Amino acid sequence: MLTFAKFANELIYATKLNNEELVNILLACVYEPLDLKDKNGNPYYAEKGECSYLLKGKRDVKLEIQRGTSKKEVIDYAETYLKENLIPKIIPSLLDDFLENMRTLIIYDFSISESKKKKLLLLANIQNLASFLGNICLYVISRPNTVQNETMCTNNLPEQNRFFSGRVEVLQNIDSLFYKEKKDTISICQTISGLGGIGKTQLAIQYAYNYHYKYKTCIWFIDAESGYSVYNTFVDFAEHFNLFLPVNYNTKDLQRVIKTWLSENRSWLLVFDNLETLDTITPYLPDKINGRILITTRNNRIDYGTPFLLDVFNLNEALLFMKRRLSKNNECKMEYYKYNDFSEKSTVLIKRLGYLPLALEQAGAYIKEVRCSISGYLELLKQSSIDVFSDKYASPEYYESIVTSTWHISFAALEESSRQLLNLCAYMGADNIPIKFFVEMRSQLPTPLSDDLSKQLTINRIVTGLRTYSLTSGTADLINIHRLVQEVIRKYQEIEEVSSSDKIGWLQLDFDMLEKYLPTSCEEPNSVSRFMQIAIHAESIAEYYSIFAKADNIKLANVYDKIGECYDDCGMFANAFSNYFNSLKIKEQYLGKDHPDTAIQYDNIGLSYTKTGDYQKAIKWHKKAINILESSLGKENLDTATAYNNLGLALVRNGDYDSGIEWYQKCLAIELKILGDEHIEIAADYNNIGEAYHQKHDEKSALKYLMLALRIKEKQLGSMNSNTAITYNNLGSVYWRLKRYDDAIKYTEKSLDVYQATYGEQHPNSALERANLASIFADKGDLKKARDYYIKAIEVGKNSLGLSHPETAKAIDGMGTTYLTDGKIKLALPYFLLAYKLLSDTLDQNHSDVMLVYKHLQTVHKKMGVLQSFDNWLAIQLKRSIIELEAEMQNNEF
Repeated sequence: MLTFAKFANELIYATKLNNEELVNILLACVYEPLDLKDKNGNPYYAEKGECSYLLKGKRDVKLEIQRGTSKKEVIDYAETYLKENLIPKIIPSLLDDFLENMRTLIIYDFSISESKKKKLLLLANIQNLASFLGNICLYVISRPNTVQNETMCTNNLPEQNRFFSGRVEVLQNIDSLFYKEKKDTISICQTISGLGGIGKTQLAIQYAYNYHYKYKTCIWFIDAESGYSVYNTFVDFAEHFNLFLPVNYNTKDLQRVIKTWLSENRSWLLVFDNLETLDTITPYLPDKINGRILITTRNNRIDYGTPFLLDVFNLNEALLFMKRRLSKNNECKMEYYKYNDFSEKSTVLIKRLGYLPLALEQAGAYIKEVRCSISGYLELLKQSSIDVFSDKYASPEYYESIVTSTWHISFAALEESSRQLLNLCAYMGADNIPIKFFVEMRSQLPTPLSDDLSKQLTINRIVTGLRTYSLTSGTADLINIHRLVQEVIRKYQEIEEVSSSDKIGWLQLDFDMLEKYLPTSCEEPNSVSRFMQIAIHAESIAEYYSIFAKADNIKLANVYDKIGECYDDCGMFANAFSNYFNSLKIKEQYLGKDHPDTAIQYDNIGLSYTKTGDYQKAIKWHKKAINILESSLGKENLDTATAYNNLGLALVRNGDYDSGIEWYQKCLAIELKILGDEHIEIAADYNNIGEAYHQKHDEKSALKYLMLALRIKEKQLGSMNSNTAITYNNLGSVYWRLKRYDDAIKYTEKSLDVYQATYGEQHPNSALERANLASIFADKGDLKKARDYYIKAIEVGKNSLGLSHPETAKAIDGMGTTYLTDGKIKLALPYFLLAYKLLSDTLDQNHSDVMLVYKHLQTVHKKMGVLQSFDNWLAIQLKRSIIELEAEMQNNEF
């Protein structure tokens, strides 16, 4: 709705008028000729000052018109006054922008009648500018609506900072860059950089509140410090807008739906806060952006969109901020506390704190809470900082020291439990620190914190206590703490005259808790959620522990391994490798490169490379491990045998079947000698060798070894064990290739029965076995049964693995082949298209699974008799959205 606040913002932008001048002009245009009266019959004038006064309690101008002043008289008076007093002040270079913005406001104001809207739009040009402004003045002031009462679009904005001051020109510049009439000058993205604590985040939030009316769809605030925080925020976004995601979706699923939503919707604003690297957010952004993006970052090297560097407050802005911060009702009136020394000492305080918004906020919070004078606070600063500060212009060191001084005083006012919690938070990630971590590990903590973490009432008190002096933000469940606060706490701990072992006392507690809290693996959804919430904090604690701790280095290596294994299970291999290599560095340094444990680390890294498909690197690492293990432990050792097995796996996956089988056999020979021929590890060896022969298309040898494996597994584990089911599945695959369909179905159904009994029908393994059965029935010619199994496999696969998972996509392709075999070409097409889109997003274009679907599409193109070339036809077909293709599939199945 076109409110006065919107109109005032546009006038200030186009004319550079101050608020007082604007008030006077509008009074002259409308109020003075109408002779408005207050409730006592006295002439009514808006108070001079901020424009917001015009929004409070004004009488309807329409009533005055009804009392005798004609509408035409008002417009005529306004037009004359505007020509003489306002239009000459409009900056020529901003005139086009002003008119375009005003036209946009009018178009989207549904409260304006179509006839009135048409008239206003006709006047919205340079020739009729005075008349246009006069009509707008009358319209907006006649309405009782205020910007505060106007409904904002959907948003997740943090609470607006009621003490926000200054930055007027910066806010106007941000908006003017976002909205230009000439499309080639529009900046759809802007990046605000600057020193930590300088107010980047608050500026971005204030922009969103000030200009929210320009965004009709949504405004979304994203913590962009890490990929995990971006992921979590977009999960909330997807849930809020009911975006389609499978039950056990992965990151690519989320990125896909966010990209689609952003490309299909307009008039939105995304605020990426505390961005560290562009790689964190680019996977979520479409090529064509239909909204606006505002980024804040400490890293001024990030050059995305239009960058600008935010400076500290100027003196006037800082004074205004302090007046508001120390007032009773945020109205710059000092009646609540008698700060008699404000005019004399406030400038001294501002300069002492380096004009830094965060430092001023901390000072204001402390002064107001304690109710001391500014002189008293300055004296406290002097006493507390005498050994820390020497030169206030000492750049980053002094920047930190100023904040240290302020926070040091605030720390002293905290309750003991809050102070203990703050000390623990100093070594964690800055945002979204889970209270749950401390609650679960409270038995490891000192009193009184351990006692207070046992009840929600006292938990809330502790967390709220940290927010009292603006030391933290967040919720009752998650703590956000400024990086500078953390740095100050760590520095304060270093300054304390304590023994070196005590210096890492709080860090040691964090590390000990982390050891116990980390899940051993992330193979189940609950453990994935648990790990993802603590992941960034785990890495942070480990990093600080590596700096300060001089002992327990192998314990640190083991923690790195645990973190790496969890990332590995989550499919986040880059993060996994980072932690694996951190562990390796420690083991090489403290154990030596030729130590068996170091060699096992080499072997584990090789296994991870096999998982990612980088078989050459995997082979290199396995061979490196084997050389050391053979030298240190000997060839007939179980750890050496494991390395032989892992090298065999990498070779088989790389297509070198004979070499792979040779290494498998070496492993088998050692384990037979040490473990005996009935051990379950021997069964695993037989299974691996059998699978390798199957990959080599030597089905006779494959059956021999798989049967050996099955005999041991059924004897040692029983027929209903998931380990036994692996061999059932492999046997089914061999019999299928041999066209022995009854045997293939028998063993595959056995495998399915085990998985359903062990994990339930919705487990990924159940989905895979159904897809295998579907393929067997399709090859056998029973297309109806094949479709029934494929439908169930796709459903379970979507819910457990995600739509974009290769196994789900392969099941979708398989469903398409049943229609292709049946001659129902048009029914097959959506399945092949969807499978191709999904597989192309996750696998290399030359991958065998991608090429198979590509050939299916070529067959469809040929059978349909399309005259258009295949490549052009396919490009057009692939423009269909995933949602559209899914809907068509469901219609076919119905």
